[in-house]
Amino acid sequence: MGLIKTVLSALNAYLQLRNKAFYYDITEKSRDKQQKIINEIESLRDKRSSSATERADLLQQQLIAEKQHLEHISAIYADLVSRNDSSN
Repeated sequence: MGLIKTVLSALNAYLQLRNKAFYYDITEKSRDKQQKIINEIESLRDKRSSSATERADLLQQQLIAEKQHLEHISAIYADLVSRNDSSN
C-alpha cells in the first residue's frame, strides 16, 4: 500500500513538473512572437507608406489578440495551480 502511495505521489509530482514546463514553453513562445510583431510594426511605421501603415495596423490587432490569448492561458493555468494546491 505504501508503494502505491509513493508511486502515485511521484507521478503527481512528475505531471505537475511537465505542466509547469509546458506553461513556460507556451509563455516564452508567446513573448517571442509578441516581440517579433512589435519589431515588425516599428519597421513598418518607419517606412511611412500607406500600405506599410495598413499592415502595421493589422499587426497591432494581431499583437492585441496574442496578448489576450496569453492572459487567458495564464488565468487558466493560475486556476489549475490554485485548485491543485487546495486539493493537496
